[in-house]
Amino acid sequence: ELGGTYLGVAFHTLDLVGYELGVCAPAFCHHAAVEWWTTAVMGRWQSEVSIAENSFSIQELAHISEANLQWVIAGVGRSGTTSLAAWLQTHPQLELLWHPDDACLEGGLDYLFRRSYMEHLVQRRALGQPKGAPRPGRPKLLRGIKDGTLTQLARGRRVLAELHQVRVLVIVKDWVYWLKSSSGNSTHPLTDQLSNRSDVTWGNFQQANIVENLDDAQQLGLQLDRVKLVHLETLKSGDSLAMMNRIAVWLGARQLNRTEHSGGPEQGKPKPRLFPAENSWHSAMWQASWWQELCELPAEHMRSLEAKRWRATKGVPALLRSTGEPVPSCLSR
Repeated sequence: ELGGTYLGVAFHTLDLVGYELGVCAPAFCHHAAVEWWTTAVMGRWQSEVSIAENSFSIQELAHISEANLQWVIAGVGRSGTTSLAAWLQTHPQLELLWHPDDACLEGGLDYLFRRSYMEHLVQRRALGQPKGAPRPGRPKLLRGIKDGTLTQLARGRRVLAELHQVRVLVIVKDWVYWLKSSSGNSTHPLTDQLSNRSDVTWGNFQQANIVENLDDAQQLGLQLDRVKLVHLETLKSGDSLAMMNRIAVWLGARQLNRTEHSGGPEQGKPKPRLFPAENSWHSAMWQASWWQELCELPAEHMRSLEAKRWRATKGVPALLRSTGEPVPSCLSR
C-alpha cells in the first residue's frame, strides 16, 4: 500500500548454515541492493557470520489471500469430499485444481496451504496464475481446491480466515457412516479407535466436530456467510440438477440446464446426472465385520460413542438451515 514489496531472501554462510529472511523493500528495488543491505544488517546483528559469495536467492512474496482461488472444499474428511469435488468440476464454470497423481483430487497449487500453514507470506509464483478478466464471450472460470485439513487442523483454520474472498464448502454425512469411513484397517477398529490408537484410524474424532471447528475459524476471522454446509444424504437423494445449481450459484457460477448437466453432445466433458459414489477404502468383508463389532460393543463403549456423536452433530441442523440447505432425516430423528 505504501509502494513497497515483500521479498524472501535466502543465503548460506561459509560454513553452510542456511538463512531465510523476510524483507520489506521499496518497489522495483534491485536485487543487488537487497543483497548489499542484507549483508550489512547481518554484519551488525551477527558479526561472526560470513555470507558465502553468490549464495543469495531472492523471491517476491505475496499474501496467501492473493491466490487465484474462489472456492475451497474444506472438509469434512471421509464424508464425500472427493465425490463433491468430482461432481462440481463437471460444471463448465468451476475449475478444480488438483495434482494428477492424487486419487483424492487434492494437491491444487501444489499443496500450497499444507506446506505453509504458519506463513502469511509465500512465494508469489506458488499462487499460480494471477486473477484476470474472462476472455470475451466466455464466462469467468471459478477456481477451487479440495483440502480437508483446512477445517480439521487449527493451523488450517487460520488459513481459511486469511482467504478473505474465498467461498468455503463443507460436506458432512451421517456420523456413524463417517465413523466407519474414518476407521483404520485393524481387526478391531472401533475398540482401537476409542483407545486413541492413532496408527489404526484415518483421523480423530475432533475433525468431525464441524460446528466447533467453524466456531474456532470464526474466532480467527472467518465470516460464516462465506461458508456453505451440505449433507451427503441430501446430495445423493435429491434432484441432482437443482442441487448443482444451488451450489453453483452460491459459488458465483451460472445455472445449468438439463442438457448441459446430463452431458449433451455439444459439451466437452461428461457430466453425471447423479452425485458420484464415494471412495471406498475397505473391503465388503471388513465392513461387515465393522458393523458386527459396533453391535457387540460393551455398554460403556456405546455410551462413549453416543457422547462423541452428540458432540459432532450438535448444531449441524441449525447450520444447514442457515446456509439454505435441508436437514436430512438422519439429523431430524
